[in-house]
Amino acid sequence: MSSCFKLSFVILFLCLLSSSFSSSASPLNSTDESETLRPQKEIQKLKLIRKQLQMINKPAVKTIQSSDGDTIDCVPSHHQPAFDHPSLHGQRPMDPPEMPKGYDQENESHEDFQLWSLSGESCLEGTIP
Repeated sequence: MSSCFKLSFVILFLCLLSSSFSSSASPLNSTDESETLRPQKEIQKLKLIRKQLQMINKPAVKTIQSSDGDTIDCVPSHHQPAFDHPSLHGQRPMDPPEMPKGYDQENESHEDFQLWSLSGESCLEGTIP
C-alpha cells in the first residue's frame, strides 16, 4: 500500500511539473503576428504619444487655483498654444502698441470677466492665462 501511495504521489508531482512547463509556452510569450500584444510597437506608440504631449503641454510659470475649482496656468506669451499651428511655427507675438500721450490708465474702469481674476491674483508680466 505504501508503494501505491508513493506511485500516486510521483504521478501527481509529474502532472504538476508538466503543467507548469506547458504554461510557460503559452501564447503570451509567442511572437505570432496575429496576436494583439506587440511590446515593441506598443513602446514606440507610447514614446510617440509622450513626445506629442510634450509639444502640446507647455510648462506653467504660475498656476492659479480659482474659487470655483478651475486651474489656470500662466505660460510665457511666446509659448501659447496658437503658435503650435504649422503656419505660425517660429513666430513670436507682436509687441503691444504704446498708449497715446495723455492716456490715464488709473481713471479707466475695468470689468472682470473671469471669476479667478476677482481673487486679485494674475499672471506674471510676459505670461498669459
